[in-house]
Amino acid sequence: MKLTLNEYGYSVGLTPQSLSGQLRQAFQGAETDRFHTGASSVNVQVQLGDDKQAALIAVTDIELAASYPTITRKDGRIVANILGQIDRQATTSTAISAYVLAEIAPGLERDCPGIAISIGGAKEELQKSQSSIGSKLILGLVGVYMVLAFQFRDYALPLVVMLSIPFALIGTILGHWALGLDLAMPSFIGFASLAGIVVNNTTLFLTFFQTHLRGEEHVAAALDAVRARFRPILLSTGTTVAGLLPLIFNTSPHVQTMEPLVVAAAAGLMASMILVTLVLPSLLSIYFDIFSVEKWSAQFDDTPGPTRKAGATETPA
Repeated sequence: MKLTLNEYGYSVGLTPQSLSGQLRQAFQGAETDRFHTGASSVNVQVQLGDDKQAALIAVTDIELAASYPTITRKDGRIVANILGQIDRQATTSTAISAYVLAEIAPGLERDCPGIAISIGGAKEELQKSQSSIGSKLILGLVGVYMVLAFQFRDYALPLVVMLSIPFALIGTILGHWALGLDLAMPSFIGFASLAGIVVNNTTLFLTFFQTHLRGEEHVAAALDAVRARFRPILLSTGTTVAGLLPLIFNTSPHVQTMEPLVVAAAAGLMASMILVTLVLPSLLSIYFDIFSVEKWSAQFDDTPGPTRKAGATETPA
């Protein structure tokens, strides 16, 4: 039932707010006091009698109309929320959002000028989380770069080391594709936590490369580092992935919510292993074909040169 104040209602000083308040008091009464009796609280409600009530039709126009039980407002505008559960086997929140914005929204905006359509729920929370994780990941990468630049005394070499991170992302995407999973919030969390692990493997490889370096033979040093690090990398990656397999193929609903995170970690580690053993040696060889490996390795040579004894003289042979 829809009530609208008529001219007489306005002339006697009524407003829509005062009318709604009087209707509420007429049906429910007005709370005038509250007192406690033992552990109970008693409210005192005052309600007008029938002889003191005026005819509602005298001050309002009454008509039957469909309406919402409650009206929600945001920033002064009426908001209508459409809620639903997504069948993950049939579609995703991203696909539904794209369909609504591309197919339904234009027609509604044309038929109802002034209407604004926005996507909330899972899509909105995903965008907020992605933005937060992205900014924190950038800060973490800057910190990793500074540490690597300090450790290897070079500004360009850390970029070669950090190429392992995009390779881990490639592995994460391929792992989701192979298992038929969609990239979700846990996927980005798994990739963000994986960045430090894959950089650690690459840093260890570069340390072994530096240990095996002799003169300008950087290609031989890269191959020796692969021989020295292949078995440890294979064993550590293999045992980690094997430990994650029960979680990946577990059908429990409680575990499936974390499946994207586990897949991101396992697939990213495998891609990182391929990078460290096959791609990184080639990248190091190309890098030191451009830059002098002798000049770089000389920065770590802290052995003092031969000193001449005091009073000693040299005579020509």
